[in-house]
Amino acid sequence: GDAIATAPTTMPAYDVTATANYTINTYSITYDADGGTLADGAENPVSVVYDTAIPTAPSVTKTGNTFGGWTYTDAENTVYTGTTMPAYDLTATAQWTANTYTINYVPDGGTWTASGATDSDTFTYPDAITVRGSDSITKEGYSFGKVYLEDTFTTEFTGDYDTQVIPNATQVSGGADNEYEMTVYVKWNVNPYTLTVNLDEGAFEDGVESPAGDYNYGVAFPTMPSPVKTGYTFTEWTYTKTEGGDAIATAPTTMPAYDVTA
Repeated sequence: GDAIATAPTTMPAYDVTATANYTINTYSITYDADGGTLADGAENPVSVVYDTAIPTAPSVTKTGNTFGGWTYTDAENTVYTGTTMPAYDLTATAQWTANTYTINYVPDGGTWTASGATDSDTFTYPDAITVRGSDSITKEGYSFGKVYLEDTFTTEFTGDYDTQVIPNATQVSGGADNEYEMTVYVKWNVNPYTLTVNLDEGAFEDGVESPAGDYNYGVAFPTMPSPVKTGYTFTEWTYTKTEGGDAIATAPTTMPAYDVTA
């Protein structure tokens, strides 16, 4: 069993055993983030010794998507599912599922105009988010303002994914990993309506101010002073809708959502 230092060039005067010697190969794994971004400093590709454990892949992110793991394939695009390095190079491709974003509106007393409309819309990234507007909702006595991110009406909601939706959305409780939702708030501007006073040739006494003017919807209806008219005794006020002249059966206690003539 003595070693022969140098490979013989001619047959020596003794029997010889030749033993094969090998150096183990290394192969590469290339990470394809498929539009995503590998973690800072991630080695790519990575060299792995044959038949050793496949290393943990680097973390990866992709805007608007949920990561679903890595798929390993060979040069022929055949999927490899082993846990140790085979005797060939691999490509690891990130798998993604596009996120869905549900926009939950707080209508603050408004009524959606579309038949069957709910308070929510769902969009799949990167489909453009349509923000509901004045043509989709009404509220008696009010005009649609805007939709906001906060109930304090500070930041207008524009539906931008990068600056508004993704930073503010949270995962749906009990939903899939790629399902997110957020809440937005409708702001209303109260409308003013006009009270017109028809004295029918009468007048208010000196020092009595006419209640005619503009009043916001829902505020207390003004107290109507009694006018005077020579040769007549005032009995009561009657009220009609200024537009159309329809009679108002009961004297308003708050300003209605239309102009009034007294």
